[in-house]
Amino acid sequence: MTKKSIAIIAISILAIGAFISAGYKISHEISYKKAEEAMLRTSRIEIGYVMQNKAFFGYGTTMYLPYDYQWELQANLIFYMMNTGNSITLGDVERFLETPENPDGTPRIWEDDETGIIKEFVLWCYTGDNLELLRSYRRELRDVYDDYRIAHPDCQYRILDDLPPEQIIEVTKKHADPDFNLMLE
Repeated sequence: MTKKSIAIIAISILAIGAFISAGYKISHEISYKKAEEAMLRTSRIEIGYVMQNKAFFGYGTTMYLPYDYQWELQANLIFYMMNTGNSITLGDVERFLETPENPDGTPRIWEDDETGIIKEFVLWCYTGDNLELLRSYRRELRDVYDDYRIAHPDCQYRILDDLPPEQIIEVTKKHADPDFNLMLE
């Protein structure tokens, strides 16, 4: 073999090695980016669930909660309607929460609301002191209900959380008007 052919073989081997190394590096970077995107997507969804759950149910969890914690939701929605002049209904929230996934199979969070009603409500909850105001309002509703329970020891519901939504509305009426005759049975 001539020096020229050895040099060509050596350069070819180095070039093939460089291509393999570059291919591995690119493949590794693509895998890393995909993993990073999946983590960001997961954390976006978990953060979305926390925000959504705090707004509707009063506490945050990183997983989807279906529409079944009605008293918390009811209290939040009534508070929102009473204090902002905007409207959001239980039906709006129920329709949104009845489908935990988007059509493409990804988890559905408040940011995916096509109507804007859910987005507006969740964002409102996170402006200023609104989450603390919601907590305070729920405590006030509990106090109203506790007073009722003391006056009516035969009441079948132990705590406010146990009341059906229609009765929560009655408690909110009593909260708004101390002279309202609250009758829950």
